[in-house]
Amino acid sequence: MQKSLTSLIITILMPSFAFAATLHVPGDYHTIQEAINASVNGDTIVIAAGTYYEHSINPGGKAIQISGEVDANGMPATAIDAQGQGSVVRCTNNETSNTMISDLVLSHGNPGQFGGFGGGGAEMFGASPTFKNCTFAYNEATQGNEGGGAFCFNASNPRFENCRFIENHSDGFGGGLSCSYYSTATLIDCVFTGNSGCYGGAVAVYECDMTIIGCKFVQNSSDGYFCGSSDGGAIYNYEGNISISDCEFRENSASGQGGAIYGNPVASSSISGSFFCENEPADIFGPWTNGGGNDFNPICPIMDSDDDGVDDAVDNCELFNPEQLDCNTNGIGDVCDIEDGTSQDLDGNGIPDECECITDITDGTTPGNPDGLTDVNDVLALIGQWDETESFADINNDGIVNVNDMLILLDGWGDCL
Repeated sequence: MQKSLTSLIITILMPSFAFAATLHVPGDYHTIQEAINASVNGDTIVIAAGTYYEHSINPGGKAIQISGEVDANGMPATAIDAQGQGSVVRCTNNETSNTMISDLVLSHGNPGQFGGFGGGGAEMFGASPTFKNCTFAYNEATQGNEGGGAFCFNASNPRFENCRFIENHSDGFGGGLSCSYYSTATLIDCVFTGNSGCYGGAVAVYECDMTIIGCKFVQNSSDGYFCGSSDGGAIYNYEGNISISDCEFRENSASGQGGAIYGNPVASSSISGSFFCENEPADIFGPWTNGGGNDFNPICPIMDSDDDGVDDAVDNCELFNPEQLDCNTNGIGDVCDIEDGTSQDLDGNGIPDECECITDITDGTTPGNPDGLTDVNDVLALIGQWDETESFADINNDGIVNVNDMLILLDGWGDCL
């Protein structure tokens, strides 16, 4: 009897698990959306490291995992760039927490006039996906849209774990994230830095519940450029219920009220175990419940998240510094990318090679003057500098022009970037 029962259980479960597959992009499918269209519940889509120019990627309500690859430090090495043609990801088909999106950089999305409700990086309409170890960077919500980095609306219940929201912008609510209309969002161990919006530089909540645990809010602003006086440098709470614990608010600013947090008279904000410093004009404006363990300081102590002895505010290799150079817009400073091997810098100029064309060494007339093309002119110029030292043709910067430079040049043949 027990054996028969076990067999019955296995038979019932087999349709859910037996045929789960791993689909590779670009190995099996040229685009991410093609892989999603071919997937079924339980499948995993693995996107190889690199940058993919796609937008409005829609999981179609499927319980699938969409994952990128990570570098040696566990940061996403796979980026999806929407090039301003719409949101990067759109979850609009009742996705549940079993739709998981992880290890990706979602950048340069903007729903604008393309029919979305908001969320340059991710739009959720009645959907509840899970995001893990994702970076939402340089996204926008313009033309009346909300949520520069992400937008959840109409009873959506997303979950964000270990995600980063970097320099996203909204003309309306929530530069980094906006949630409204009976949604419930959970943020765990996330970082918001350099985001800006009219109301809520980092986060805006409207008729929504939100739980925020262990998150950092650094140098976000409600700048008021598009809408006059703006409130909530980090968080704007309008008729919402927010629980905040073990968080950090540093150097956020508002042109109106609430340098760190703004709450209107009917909003509810419970705050415990959190640290506040140098938020302007004041840390908190409006009603809030003190859960204890909060620390308010007029001056921020040095923050050294990578323990290299350099303050994050001036550390070019620190994720929390919004002023860092990040030419490939993957949310990590160029120096870090070069240091950990994510990017190469063969000519040693501090710029990742993918951001410049190191093989374009001449325009055919003037040595060292590029023309946007690696072609026969560059080959002839390199041959003319063979065995020379301190030469413009020393592509890998090893002190001599030789066959190694020629191999790099041939590998870069064609139009630059």
